[in-house]
Amino acid sequence: MVQGSLGEPGVTLGTKGRCRFCGETDPRTFRNVAHTLPEAFGNKWVTSLDECDACNARFGAFDDALVKSMGAILTVGGTQGKGNKVRQTGRTNGPASIRHQIVDGQRSISMRANGTPFSDHFGVNFKTGELVFRISGGTERFVPAKAYRALVKMAVALLPDDELPNFTKIIDWLGSPDDDLLPHMAVGISFSIIGNSPPLLAAALLRRASVSRDTPYMLFVTTMGSVCLQIVLKANALDGAWPSRLRTRPNIRWTNLLAPPGEEPLALAYDAPVHLDWGRAGLEPPVIEAIVTAVHPQTAQGRMTAVLRQSALASPP
Repeated sequence: MVQGSLGEPGVTLGTKGRCRFCGETDPRTFRNVAHTLPEAFGNKWVTSLDECDACNARFGAFDDALVKSMGAILTVGGTQGKGNKVRQTGRTNGPASIRHQIVDGQRSISMRANGTPFSDHFGVNFKTGELVFRISGGTERFVPAKAYRALVKMAVALLPDDELPNFTKIIDWLGSPDDDLLPHMAVGISFSIIGNSPPLLAAALLRRASVSRDTPYMLFVTTMGSVCLQIVLKANALDGAWPSRLRTRPNIRWTNLLAPPGEEPLALAYDAPVHLDWGRAGLEPPVIEAIVTAVHPQTAQGRMTAVLRQSALASPP
């Protein structure tokens, strides 16, 4: 497991000199900083030494797909990516846009809808008395199979050296075409605080302790700010013949503990995951269909939730 947060030192993985993804050993090809988890998700702390520049450049397309799959979460969370900039969602003159900025030292989120009825975006929850605003999660499309490869790449980056021989086939698969799909490319997704992304991340590999092959040999779980993502990392043979057709879906409930010096610890719980089907190689709309904001007019207390696109969900097992 690795983790990082504000005020903590950086974490460096691997040994420089041989790329764990392609085997490159030329020292001239290890000049760039390789982020183990995407910088666009706020990763300022965890980097890898054993990822060559060529693989790093190729994996950039995978990270880009992952970002596009849920860009609205990064905007409303104020997640600082490359250059400490917050990603903006949608074009200003498009059907809907979400903007994040700092006004007088305070975070400000603005949501705009163009050319659609006001009633499509505003309502009242008469049970709670809250005003409810609904804005599209964006129209930028992504390739699910590439986003899935981004998670596989992160998981492989965390593997201990003695585990690498058990995963050579999925490492090779990272370099195959987008339409080379594996069985059951399911991704578990859950959220913590959406409107104010916590400045922390964590990633962990969970290895099977039982002898039963009904349980996957290896699970990968990562929390990056507001979102938790998890997959089964397919082994060469430890889950049956390659590629494993185990239908098990990762179902980990995760909690991060944020403990700033001198303050009470804050538990950030990521609920039971919903499962996405990322075993597709065509362009699709983002998995976040809408961001819903509910505000009580008397207390000014508000909360944000993400609405997942039904077409992105995995069918029942």
